[in-house]
Amino acid sequence: MTLDDYNGFCASLPATSHVVQWG
Repeated sequence: MTLDDYNGFCASLPATSHVVQWG
């Protein structure tokens, strides 16, 4: 899983959407 994949995955989850910001 790449950082891009991780960001895309987290972006679809309200509980972890804030994690995308450090990407």
